[in-house]
Amino acid sequence: MKEQQVTNTFPKILIGFCSCLPGDQCRYITDNLGKYAEFYSLCPDSELGHKIPGESVCLMRHLLSEKSSKKSTGQKLSLQSGKSTDLKELPLCGFIFKSPSRSTGMERVKVYSESSGTTHKNRTGILSDLLINSFPYIPAADETSLNDPVIRENFMDRIFAYARWLEMMQNRRTSSDFLRFHERHKLTLMAHSPSHYREAGRITGNLKAKDLDSALAEYLNIFTSAMKMKATVGKNHNVLQHVFGYFKKNLSSEEKDTVAHIFNDYRQKLIPLIVPVTIMNFFVKKFNSLYLSEQYYLNPFPAELKLRNYT
Repeated sequence: MKEQQVTNTFPKILIGFCSCLPGDQCRYITDNLGKYAEFYSLCPDSELGHKIPGESVCLMRHLLSEKSSKKSTGQKLSLQSGKSTDLKELPLCGFIFKSPSRSTGMERVKVYSESSGTTHKNRTGILSDLLINSFPYIPAADETSLNDPVIRENFMDRIFAYARWLEMMQNRRTSSDFLRFHERHKLTLMAHSPSHYREAGRITGNLKAKDLDSALAEYLNIFTSAMKMKATVGKNHNVLQHVFGYFKKNLSSEEKDTVAHIFNDYRQKLIPLIVPVTIMNFFVKKFNSLYLSEQYYLNPFPAELKLRNYT
């Protein structure tokens, strides 16, 4: 009897971004994701109480204005009781910051030593630091890093995975839903972090002995930590070999050799990941594998985003 195929649908995602991003970056984001996403714009400087355009500001141990010498502590508390409270009510799936902004830089923001005046580039901006600590599970990146195709793929993979988590939590959130969520993300976890995959498996395997809410909280921490780790060529290759194992006995020697050649080309970075994944999806449909058709690893995000098309 043939197994029923599953059609993957993608949840509508909500992405926050800094309104100070250059116009071309905003157009790239909205043009490519507009069909699948809604956007929430935040102006960091206005939320911190700065004039637009603002006075010159530098980061020290506190945020110091060269003209007013106001420290950031009070400003951060004001923001925390204001805009960040609003953000908690939104189903944000990701946030894109402006780099290397004093307010929203993700990394390499200049910090001046209060005593010596020397410069270091070792911290995040004021607002990005606040948001990342307030919402530690929400994927975040800056627009410069998203020019890197590896980082861009990982970021979008995390966004869609977190959107599916929110979707599960906003619906029934039963033990069955939780187990199904884990089942469908097994290969995804294997590709990002085999060790986290094993930890996640221990949580779902002992679910009857745990309170559901505590198990969900523990799982989310492991799941999001795993997703932060990039799915490397080596880890992807291992997952592809695992998937291929479901079909080997049904293939001719010539077909096996062809797949082995494709896998080897991928390992040598001669072809993009989308090529072997497309071949595996073909076999999933040909042999009607319900388990594999449900695996988000093979269809993590809309194909038209072309996130797996690089070498």
